[in-house]
Parts: sequence; C-alpha cells; structure tokens
Amino acid sequence: AIFPSIFDTASRLSSVLNSFFGVIAGAAVIYIMKILGTAAFKDRVKALGVDSAMGDGDVKLMAMIGAFLGWKLVIVTFFIAPLFGAVVGVFLKLKYGREIIPYGPYLSLAAMIAMVFGNKILGIFFGGL
Repeated sequence: AIFPSIFDTASRLSSVLNSFFGVIAGAAVIYIMKILGTAAFKDRVKALGVDSAMGDGDVKLMAMIGAFLGWKLVIVTFFIAPLFGAVVGVFLKLKYGREIIPYGPYLSLAAMIAMVFGNKILGIFFGGL
C-alpha cells in the first residue's frame, strides 16, 4: 500500500489486493505441495522420522514472497525453485546420501530471479498475462 508502483499501479487498493492474493497464492501452492508430497511419499516420510514432506516455514516464506511480489510472480517463483532444489538435491544425494534438504534457500533464490526477470518470463510463456 505504501509503494503501489511496485505492482505497476498508482492505486493503493490495487496494490493491497495484489499483495493479499499473492499471500494466498504463495501459501496455497506450497501447502498443497506439502499435502500431496506427504501423501505420495508417506512411507519414506515416516522412515525418515519427519512429520511431512515439507516444513511449515516454506509455507510462511512463500506467503511472504507473495506479499512482496504479487500472485503472478509468486507462481513464477514456485516453478523456478524446484529447478535449483533438484540440481542441489541430486548432487547431495549422490555425493553424501542426504535425503532431506532445506527448501527455503531455493525459494529465496527463485524469488530474486522472479523479481528481476519474472515479467520477461511471463511475457515469453504467456504473452504478458
């Protein structure tokens, strides 16, 4: 609401709504992935001794990212983060046998990329949505 120009608008109400829907979208996509991942890998999650496939901190982090970037760029962040997480995760699995990695750093890196290049990425895939 303080800087509506972040969302390319002059309207404070539009800026607040964009942040609000960004919070909802960010938290929802990660929460759904948490539920689906836990259900899909139920036996593995139990064997590792963890409660779920993804932590609650990731849900909160994506909600915060959505508040700052808005709903469009939080979705871009959601699709970029696994690219980094998969590369590092496969390396750590093969080299050290690690099965659990923190996802927050990859969400943060993806958010920075979405902040800088997100509108160009949307333009490439969706013609500027």
